[in-house]
Amino acid sequence: MKCKKSLLSTLLLLMLPASLNACMGSRTAPVSSCTLLTAADAQAALGGPVEAPFEGDGGNTDPKSAASLCDYKLKLKTDKTKVPMIRLFVRWFDREEDAAQTFVGWTSVETQSSSAPVRPVSGLGQQAIWVPGTQQLGVLKGRIMLYVLVMEIPDSESAARAAAKKVLGRIPARW
Repeated sequence: MKCKKSLLSTLLLLMLPASLNACMGSRTAPVSSCTLLTAADAQAALGGPVEAPFEGDGGNTDPKSAASLCDYKLKLKTDKTKVPMIRLFVRWFDREEDAAQTFVGWTSVETQSSSAPVRPVSGLGQQAIWVPGTQQLGVLKGRIMLYVLVMEIPDSESAARAAAKKVLGRIPARW
């Protein structure tokens, strides 16, 4: 009987974090950003074969959103310090209002801190901006914000726009 109690206690402890997440509202992204931005997309953007992606949640701590990050780096045969890369960071919000508010806040910060003027971008989502200082494209579409960062290639803006267009085409309407 003592063994059964110990086993039951252990099972409860193992299940506790999952049950807490369920009660508190899980912040797990509905899909990996690496599913939305594929290795083939990254190769097209960077102009060559890429390494295996790095995946994560981007350090998201916002209780109103779930997040997924995917980084691809160009495979190089030399030991270069500046490696061409593409990053997709997607945030899913419970409410469109929260996504819009966060996008406005992010846009304001980027506008104030960018070394070059931030420009609106048409044809992507409800709102989009290009931040030349950080080579980053931010897009708002409904309850989703996505950021595409492309570094160390000649036309990072075109590559970011093409990648964002592919990603937006893969996002189901229910999100």
